[in-house]
Amino acid sequence: MFSAGSTKLRGGAIIGIPYNFRYKDTSEVDVSLLQVKADPDAGDFDYDSSLGKKLLSSLVLSENAKRFAFAREIHSRCTYRYLGSCFGTSLTLLSGYMLGASLNNRFRLNKAPVFLKVGAYSVCGLIGLVSCFMLNDAINIYCEDHSDGKAADISEDYARGGVEFYEKEMLKNKCLRRVMGPEGEKYYTLKGNLHKWIRMNRIPLSTRLDSLKERVKKYEDEKK
Repeated sequence: MFSAGSTKLRGGAIIGIPYNFRYKDTSEVDVSLLQVKADPDAGDFDYDSSLGKKLLSSLVLSENAKRFAFAREIHSRCTYRYLGSCFGTSLTLLSGYMLGASLNNRFRLNKAPVFLKVGAYSVCGLIGLVSCFMLNDAINIYCEDHSDGKAADISEDYARGGVEFYEKEMLKNKCLRRVMGPEGEKYYTLKGNLHKWIRMNRIPLSTRLDSLKERVKKYEDEKK
């Protein structure tokens, strides 16, 4: 689901409505609009197969799931996320520069051999860059968890909608992993999460699903 901007900024925010939100049944899905990069060795993909039907069902969401998705994006765009990222980026890059300047003054790198200066400044730049990525990823993960929680706190229906939303997302990814063959294995895990090799800038879908299941359980416990 696409969204951009922030209500905390002058330009405001925008939230896109996914095309599949208009579907109420798998019979309404227009397969001609789907661009699935199927495994070339497997031939044309058959949407009437059991795997094809699962893929189509993953595109059809209940009203509760759609409400949760909208609520999540609205809360996500009502934060200071972008300001925090800008501030964090500036802070970490400035720290890298100050580290380089400090090393330069202490060890008189301006008079050192070129290879030594290049090596020292490269290390300082790398430290600043890695710190920048780590801080921005932490901010992004916090905002995702916060947005999920805020949407689920609206009501039990929203929490259950969130469970369905992430179950369908994971089902779609698992189907695409099989449809795309070796290429799909590069993008999706067996559980339906996105592969993350180095940076962890998003919360795994399975973790978000488990968190929402816990919230549904709390709602149920409160009724007892």
